[in-house]
Amino acid sequence: MANSPYLVAVTAQNFQEVVLEGSYDRPVLVDFWADWCAPCRALMPILAKLADEYGGRLLVAKLNTEEEQALAAQFGIRSLPTVQLFKDGRPVDQFMGALPEAQIRAFLEPHLPRESDSLLDAISDRLILGDLAGAQPQRRHVPGAARRRSVAGPAWARALANFDAPAAGRARAARGRHWRGCRA
Repeated sequence: MANSPYLVAVTAQNFQEVVLEGSYDRPVLVDFWADWCAPCRALMPILAKLADEYGGRLLVAKLNTEEEQALAAQFGIRSLPTVQLFKDGRPVDQFMGALPEAQIRAFLEPHLPRESDSLLDAISDRLILGDLAGAQPQRRHVPGAARRRSVAGPAWARALANFDAPAAGRARAARGRHWRGCRA
């Protein structure tokens, strides 16, 4: 296995801490593999490369199913390689087989944290505290697409509606243009 801080071997002893608890901080990609599996050996260098390229945005955890049969059974692993993505303590997506690098990147992209996510979290925190004046300047730094796909859009509209009538009107108009289908 490659020597990388973003690629770790997991066992029954550290699975809870590394994968389940760790997936609250960043996505954890668990590669269920075995020594005898040729596609597993082909997939391993691709995952190691991606782990290094994505840096701290992703952790790749390797689980040897021959040594950890109970864990493999717990997660319903019937085919190797199987790769499961964990977020917030649970598996959220998976693929089976040795996919090409481009397909793995496409699989990962919707799940990886973006810079705009931390900005949206900061804005949401300010809105929760009722700090509209503090949230407004930060909101200008968030790309429009990120604002539209986030829950900060409806939260923004609710926060404005709670402050004053002119602001509520602007919020409702913005919500109609950018957040169609969301309920405040």
